[in-house]
Amino acid sequence: MSYNAAGKRWSAARLLQFAIDLSVLSCAFIAAYLLRFDFAIPPKYARLMMLQLPWVVVLQWGMLLGLGTYRRVWRFISLVDVPPFLNAFLFSAVPVILLRFLLPRGCDVFCVPLSVTLMATVISFVGVLGVRVLRRAAADREDQRRFREQERSDRTPRGGPSRKRVVLIGAGRAGAMAAREIKQQQRADVEVVGFLDDDPNKRGGMVGGIPVLGSTEMVGELSKKGMVDEAVITMANAPRRQIMRIVRLCEETRLKTRIIPPLHEILSGKVSIANIRSVEIEDVLGREQVMLD
Repeated sequence: MSYNAAGKRWSAARLLQFAIDLSVLSCAFIAAYLLRFDFAIPPKYARLMMLQLPWVVVLQWGMLLGLGTYRRVWRFISLVDVPPFLNAFLFSAVPVILLRFLLPRGCDVFCVPLSVTLMATVISFVGVLGVRVLRRAAADREDQRRFREQERSDRTPRGGPSRKRVVLIGAGRAGAMAAREIKQQQRADVEVVGFLDDDPNKRGGMVGGIPVLGSTEMVGELSKKGMVDEAVITMANAPRRQIMRIVRLCEETRLKTRIIPPLHEILSGKVSIANIRSVEIEDVLGREQVMLD
């Protein structure tokens, strides 16, 4: 798959996320009005509701977009991702409440009942997070199903070693080269399950036909779920501090970690990008190892 095709797929997925959230926000606002009037909205307020709905929903959605909630990968949503969503809905409720008390009579379109604002904020918060939790639950079930199938497959004698599941950390140029090299070698004992990368624009996309699953912080979660057997750092020119952080994340779950050669060695032709090796002390210290007599 080309990078253009991957970009289009990412755009389609993001537009679908926007559409889902806008639908949830709209339903939450209508539900708040229904609760406010015990499911019997007077005609006057029904008309006001339809006039108020667009700008309130756009305001909430704009806050979600502005506070970076769409950089969070849906299938890996967790408690650490909650604060940006909470802030988005609280910040969007403030101007709605202020307009209610500051505008003179006659500006009914911009004067949303206080009870409706509070209920819509709560329902929207629960609904938007809820669809993400459902997405994660579905992904977790699928991952568990695949793991069970892989586990059964590994226990079945094949006359050869079982496949090693590898996650590539770094979906840049070097990562794409490493993935292509592994594919060209057609190794039956290695299965690349995906990439991890901290660039939010790459998440959910494809690099060299391999999905970008999420950020590097997800490596521990993948290891704990038994989805990967080894991590390969495919950032040929990464800062030493970044490599050290990734190595520590892998060590926390005792995940075996390897790394591709430095970029200057690959470009000089001294080694191939396929010469994956264990992480050595100079990789994290940034200097040659000192040998003592």
